[in-house]
Amino acid sequence: MHFAWISRLLSGLGHEVIVAHARNVASDRGKPAQRRSAGCTDSARLARIDPQLLCPVKHRSARAQADLTVIRARAGLVRARTALVNTARGLAKSYGERLRGCNVRNMNPEKAEGLSPELQAALERCWWGSSLERADS
Repeated sequence: MHFAWISRLLSGLGHEVIVAHARNVASDRGKPAQRRSAGCTDSARLARIDPQLLCPVKHRSARAQADLTVIRARAGLVRARTALVNTARGLAKSYGERLRGCNVRNMNPEKAEGLSPELQAALERCWWGSSLERADS
């Protein structure tokens, strides 16, 4: 959630923070500005009377959010690596050739042996010349 850091900051300053679940609270979109500000007032009144009416959301801890960020970053790297291998396979196929034993975990310059010189040069510059590290290590 994008507002977790704001919630932690305000709580750290001693404020009581209630984050309302947006789908469970009446929407103010499309209403005139005067009515939207009245909606804020209504939300503040609800928070004072019965905070459960706002369907409060509890954010992840900073540690849990950091752990989730690592997991999402790794998943993005794995997707990028897979896309690179699939691109190399597609390029070889467009030449009527095939990368032998092409697996995302063991992709290396030896896989290009036996390919046409043009394709080898293209793959060398684009794939093996990059400084991307393996995401599974």
